[in-house]
Amino acid sequence: MKYTFTLVLCILTTVLFSQEKLDYYLPEGVEYNPDIPTPEQAIGHQIGEFHITYDKLVRYMEKLAEASDRVSIEFTGYTHEKQALMLVSFTSPANQQKLDELRKDHLSSIDPSTNPNRVREEPLVVWMGYSIHGNEASGINAAPIVAYYLAAAEDEELVEMLDNTVILIDPCLNPDGSNRFATWVNSHKSMNNVSDPNSIEFSEAWPGSRGNHYWFDLNRDWMLLQHPESQSRIAAFHRWKPHVLTDHHEMGSSSTFFFQPGVPSRANPIVPESNFALTQKLGMYHAAKLDEIGSLYYSEEVFDDFYFGKGSAYPDVNGGIGILFEQAATRGHIRETPYGLMPFAHAIRNQVKASFSTFEGSWEIRKELIYNQKNFFKTAIEEADLTLVKGYVFGAAEDPQRTNMMIDILLQHDIKVYPIKKKYSQDGYDYREGEAYVIPAKQNQYRMIRGLMETVTEFADSTFYDISGWTLPLAMGVPYAELDARAMEKVQMDKEIMGIEFHKGELLGDIPKTGYLFTMDPYLSAKAIYELQDKGLILKISTQEFTYSDGNDKIDFPYGTVFVPIQPQEIKGAELHRLMNRTARMNGLTIHSVNSSYTVDGPDLGSGGFSFLVKPKVLMLTGGGNRSSYVGQVWFLLDTRYNIPVTMADVDRFGYIDLSGYNTLILSGSPGNSGEEKLKEWIRGGGNVVSLKSANSYLRSVGIIDYERVSTEQKEEEDEAKIKAYADRRKDRIGKSIPGSIFEANLDLTHPLGFGYRNSSLSVFKNSTEFIEPSKNLYVNPVYFTDDPLQSGFINDENLEKLKGSVSVMTHSYGRGTVISFFDDPTFRAYFTGLHKLFMNAVMLGGIM
Repeated sequence: MKYTFTLVLCILTTVLFSQEKLDYYLPEGVEYNPDIPTPEQAIGHQIGEFHITYDKLVRYMEKLAEASDRVSIEFTGYTHEKQALMLVSFTSPANQQKLDELRKDHLSSIDPSTNPNRVREEPLVVWMGYSIHGNEASGINAAPIVAYYLAAAEDEELVEMLDNTVILIDPCLNPDGSNRFATWVNSHKSMNNVSDPNSIEFSEAWPGSRGNHYWFDLNRDWMLLQHPESQSRIAAFHRWKPHVLTDHHEMGSSSTFFFQPGVPSRANPIVPESNFALTQKLGMYHAAKLDEIGSLYYSEEVFDDFYFGKGSAYPDVNGGIGILFEQAATRGHIRETPYGLMPFAHAIRNQVKASFSTFEGSWEIRKELIYNQKNFFKTAIEEADLTLVKGYVFGAAEDPQRTNMMIDILLQHDIKVYPIKKKYSQDGYDYREGEAYVIPAKQNQYRMIRGLMETVTEFADSTFYDISGWTLPLAMGVPYAELDARAMEKVQMDKEIMGIEFHKGELLGDIPKTGYLFTMDPYLSAKAIYELQDKGLILKISTQEFTYSDGNDKIDFPYGTVFVPIQPQEIKGAELHRLMNRTARMNGLTIHSVNSSYTVDGPDLGSGGFSFLVKPKVLMLTGGGNRSSYVGQVWFLLDTRYNIPVTMADVDRFGYIDLSGYNTLILSGSPGNSGEEKLKEWIRGGGNVVSLKSANSYLRSVGIIDYERVSTEQKEEEDEAKIKAYADRRKDRIGKSIPGSIFEANLDLTHPLGFGYRNSSLSVFKNSTEFIEPSKNLYVNPVYFTDDPLQSGFINDENLEKLKGSVSVMTHSYGRGTVISFFDDPTFRAYFTGLHKLFMNAVMLGGIM
């Protein structure tokens, strides 16, 4: 059923102040335990008077746990800024004494392999999640009110519910971002609240506070698990597997309130239809609760749960019901909107009421929710029995680190993974013992496995709220294959993996006379190179293949083999050998000691076939004109994966920066009007620019690089339809976009950008309709799309034809410098590890191109 109401919001035009007393938010006629502190008593101000900071929120939850025997707190992990993440449990005092037993009973009750007679209790489990986007503050400010009600209300119906329910409150999903936002709005708050949207209170400085410490959107990370906030949350999620999970957000100030379900035609077909029906049932309770206070709302429009990496979608593929709430944002304390003045208190109250409607609705249909979750896992096993794909085998022989990173994600999603006992070959690829693993389809997480591993290219609806393709092994660059029934019988599996160990490398040979060799195959090879350079070592890299013999065996070394010569180093002998051994072990490298410059085939180690590597000194511009998501992704990658320091400078300072201290510049936008000549001079002098997406347009506009877009002219064809319905205009426009899909490209393995890759087939993420013609200089198109590129996701026929043969990465010379143009995002959401080496080669090897 669809809800669209147009009641008058008299509250918006009559309430002039942004703070309200507690009873403004709470149900009428309920008595409260006077021994339980109110939020104001603990934090020093009324909810809505100021934006609550995370430290005050933690303090209040701890006060509740001290005062109420209905409340307990679990600290589940830490953010990047080392703020403790908390999960607060609310249930009856008796249940608090056996909370872990209840949790285990719940997990047993939904496991199809469990004997039902062994299950003692089946509690309803409801998880409430607030403000995963730091600047969507009504959620985090609603959380203490909801917590107070659950801890202090002396209401018979609530007491009965808590006797049979565990409510888990995640009061702030993004503490780092939320603190940035609260600091901004509180520090710009006037004693007389200003509602004018032009006020600085509503205009955060770049990069804003939506994301976490590294400016990532955590509401896209539930499935990808690249950040500690997500990893801690998903671990807790699978310890509980809630029946219902809410995800409280905000949207534009000119909107009203949204609750799920979303657009019916855009539901992910992996999710059972019962999920949508139960979400609709719960929607009736949200509608009734909001009608009580005259709040406007809508449902079954705009939003969808196709992408499983969001908070409201992840439960759907894990046996629960995920519910998205979107409240019109004030982004301050009171704001002018098309509906009149909107006080922050109004936004908070809507989130509180939606929380209460979730409790009421979940309790009243609890039998259906409990049955639905049991049936979800039961039918998962049944569907796995019927499917043609019985499992998946995967493993990157040349890079165990990427394989382990993929296993780590799978295990965090409660998916069972098994190593293979002996070599298995399929589609021309050998999966070997110690390098490859199997995911059987027949397990409780069958639907989650499908969500991660399947490639989907046909869709009922071509409109997507988020991306349309995210297949995990393609993104991570890990070879894999589907296994049918016969293949599953052939594959021999060992015992289930319970955890992963970092792949430690090794140093082969004693202290050498000549030097050391290692390939760039491992994921952390760039980290190892920088560590050695930071110790003052001189490194060279091969621009050709060669074969070396130690007198016994011949070893073939590929393009991009790193050579650490003994002769010029200040560190020598046993000290250098210890350093190389530590570097190998800590970065998963196999390093070879060599005692001669002579090679059996290819360039000798002392020839011009090896180029010197220069230690990167990286500058990256931030601020206006640069995408914070791109900048954040690069910062995260260099800082946390490769331990390479990057100087981030605001674009407004570019004119004052002495560029001679840097040899690599990363651009995601323009350096500003005053930076053109300075940038040109620096590049001409030998600078290396890594240019991401829209930065290429700027560099082209000022004549630093040149490229041509694929023509947009269409063949003239007879079109019987001379007009189209006005109502279809938005859908037609969106249908011509690429909502984020994966495509196959060819990679030139002889080009420095291809060093460390062994397979010329590369999976590239694309979410734009900019298609680039190959350069007439045929040697500078190292990455270009194949003639049959679509691997996973949506693209219409017209765009598919334009994509074929177009270029994803192009290099340019400008004076003595180099510009490396990425027309697609090589660091997308940090999980596209199959492209990270490509990007790191651009950072590390620009000087030899």
